[in-house]
Amino acid sequence: MADSSKIKEINTTSFSYILPESPRLEHAIKAYATAQKKNSQIYWPKPLEINFLQIKDADDVATISCKVGSVTIPYAMIDSGSDSLIVSENVAKHLGLKIDKKKIHRLNGVANKSHSLGTVDSVPVTIEDEENRDTIPDKFSVVPTEYDDSGKELSLFILGTQWQYRAGWEPLVKGI
Repeated sequence: MADSSKIKEINTTSFSYILPESPRLEHAIKAYATAQKKNSQIYWPKPLEINFLQIKDADDVATISCKVGSVTIPYAMIDSGSDSLIVSENVAKHLGLKIDKKKIHRLNGVANKSHSLGTVDSVPVTIEDEENRDTIPDKFSVVPTEYDDSGKELSLFILGTQWQYRAGWEPLVKGI
């Protein structure tokens, strides 16, 4: 056998390896063993075993104030990842918009697919500041009204990229 100060024998359950001793190798072996120990302590349940949800409301969405007719929408969401314009049914009814239930759209989200209740054509969305005012009409998909934990209706008004382009928005980075 070689000089014991320069060679180290590592025994595993079925193999025996002889490795040259080095500080780097020693460090790598310890780092690997530590990582394996940490990984064995993590429990990864099968997806069907997960029976709880920890839902956190989004608190970092981009919003603007706009008007539809004389009604102010204080928190219209600007969604640069959506090609759809979406309004909840309660908002559509409050605005007096006629929902065409024959024009249903398929809506694809991050984790699910659904269908709209119908479509509202030519909704005049007005944005303004002290000096400028612009009204951009567009077609909206109507989705069912959702409710918070206390049963209060949640209002939803999403301005997707179609509307944003009409309003003059340009992405910071354009595709090739």
